[in-house]
Amino acid sequence: MATSSRNFQTLAMVGSRYSHGCRFWSSVKTTSRVLPDSMCLPELKELWIESNRLEYVQSDCFIHLRKLEYIAMSENFKCRLAARAFRSSSLKKLSLVFNFLDFSSSAVSPDAFAGCEQLEHLLLGSYNNFRGVSSDKMLSLFDSLVSLEVLDMTNVQLETVPVEMFRNMSALRELYWSENRLKSLPDGLFPQGPTFTPDMRMRLQHLDLSGNPFSCTCKDLFFARWLVSDPSLFANSTRPYECGNDYRTNITFFLEHDCCAAPSTATPTTNVVPDWTAFIALSAVVPAAGVVVVLWMFGRRWLHRMLAWSRDRRHYEPLASSDALHSLPDWSGNHSSKDKTMVASRLTIILGLVIIASSSSRASQSAPAGGSSADLQQLPQDHQSGRTPAVDCYEGMCWCTSETADCSGNFGNLTFIPKFSENITFLKFSHNKLQEIPDEDFFSNVTGLLLLDLGFNDLRNLSHNSFRKLDKLRYLCMNANPLDLADALPVFEIPSLQELEFKFGRVGKFPDDFFASHPLPELQTLDLTDTFREETLDMDLFSPLPRLQRLTLSSNHIRLVRCGRNFTSLTYLDLSMNYIDLFPRTCKNQTSLYPNLEELNLNYNRIENLDNNVCLPSLRILKLNSNVVRHFVSDMFSINSFPCLEVVSVQKMKRSIRTIEDSAFANPVLRSLSLANNELSFAPSPSVKICFPVVPP
Repeated sequence: MATSSRNFQTLAMVGSRYSHGCRFWSSVKTTSRVLPDSMCLPELKELWIESNRLEYVQSDCFIHLRKLEYIAMSENFKCRLAARAFRSSSLKKLSLVFNFLDFSSSAVSPDAFAGCEQLEHLLLGSYNNFRGVSSDKMLSLFDSLVSLEVLDMTNVQLETVPVEMFRNMSALRELYWSENRLKSLPDGLFPQGPTFTPDMRMRLQHLDLSGNPFSCTCKDLFFARWLVSDPSLFANSTRPYECGNDYRTNITFFLEHDCCAAPSTATPTTNVVPDWTAFIALSAVVPAAGVVVVLWMFGRRWLHRMLAWSRDRRHYEPLASSDALHSLPDWSGNHSSKDKTMVASRLTIILGLVIIASSSSRASQSAPAGGSSADLQQLPQDHQSGRTPAVDCYEGMCWCTSETADCSGNFGNLTFIPKFSENITFLKFSHNKLQEIPDEDFFSNVTGLLLLDLGFNDLRNLSHNSFRKLDKLRYLCMNANPLDLADALPVFEIPSLQELEFKFGRVGKFPDDFFASHPLPELQTLDLTDTFREETLDMDLFSPLPRLQRLTLSSNHIRLVRCGRNFTSLTYLDLSMNYIDLFPRTCKNQTSLYPNLEELNLNYNRIENLDNNVCLPSLRILKLNSNVVRHFVSDMFSINSFPCLEVVSVQKMKRSIRTIEDSAFANPVLRSLSLANNELSFAPSPSVKICFPVVPP
């Protein structure tokens, strides 16, 4: 690397297809997999290695970068991590999101984070895999992180956590465990004990455990009460807190409703008093009924015929119609003791069956009062309240409610769709390492689907008729599948589709007339985050979608936005996390190109100023966070340009703001203005002028 790079503080290698571990550090002539001692980046503080093809991070890969504080190594797909891969005396923040790292396998060393004593932020969320990680490995992974303040493990298939998970994390203040598979928390983890001591609870500022299928049992009542008693701690939760055995019920309502009489967090017990009166009555009725049945049986000639046939199978004694009835005394005198013994044995069997049946009936009636506590905890009120619990509907790999089948997270163990009830309308089939949909029969067992999640598989091939039998499908998620546009064509040929998520894909460039030939007449929501990567975005590409209301094009390296046609149906447009320099064109011949647009998200771009000619008559929310606007001039957000604007957010402007002129935000309909994290100085300064006018009420 040239010596002129010695003063680099930030190095970004995004989407560069690097694939050889630490080799990217070396010069062209070097084949070493470790960082050479002569590396000339002594000032480097931030390193971005996103969207490459890293296969292996070797031990001590970054140890020679003495001032390195931040590593962003996301979207590298199943990279392997050696022991001490990130060892550094200066590293404070590490992001490994969207890497499909399998922490349960040997691909990730238990000591991968060893040597990171100064690490404060560790981001592991979004589709890495912690399912099946042993307690010993979990403790080994996190034990050395003594300075950790923020731990994000959102959506990593986390099923269990060891009690001593946080034994060395004395500085932890933010924990994100949402959208995992936690059904319960081990004793001692919350709210007290060796894991989460009272002082640690006091330090916690944000805790997100939402979106987990917690079992609603009375022993977890403390958790429901904690949610209610400390709402600020859980205020930033991204998903609802719902019962795993009843997806429609909030945890706090369920537990307080069903366990409100419990004197403590322990499972309540009930002393069962036997009903002796009913038992004595039943004991008298059953024998009496048996006697009546016996008298009736022995008053019929058919019994004699059976006895004769049993005694001598070669002779079958015929019966005349006049012999249809026969008395018990006559039978007693005309048959041998052997016959009588046989009948007595059959009588004993009959009486035994009657007693067993009556006992079973009695036990089933008394089970709610005297049954096992484990059974009661599993389904506390399901039968009485009419709720539908999630049940195992295919060999422990699929869990179903009345309308939903969740077969996600099987990681290669399930490659077909089992037969379910015809009532199933939502199928979750993500994280299954599915590589292809061979033909239209793949969905033959679930033809009534309305919603389908195939995200985060390894889909590479879709047959032409893949979705033909799903003629009612309204929602489809195809996130994080390595499909190019040619292989993904069946996705865009579902005429009933109303919402499509196709994030983190490899579609590439869309032809200009793509949606003209694939119009999707019902499509209302389209999310192409980090999918097609085009520097120049021509919005006319989406004009053939007649009902499109919400369009998300985040993280696609867009630099310029063009538009020549009107989008009358569009109400939401997300262009965040791109490289846009100019505010998008919104007018054509003094007519709005987006007459019904209500929300525009331009966060994390490079916009320096707003277009002087803005035509957004319906816009209510404008987000400009993390851009580089230097001057907020008078009437920049005036009612003439933004007649309906209610919310403006211009946070984190990277110290770029120089002036805010008088009446810059003057707009009588503006209700919310955020200028947070801009390091504005309100002291008099010759170079900075900040004026806030009185906005008319």
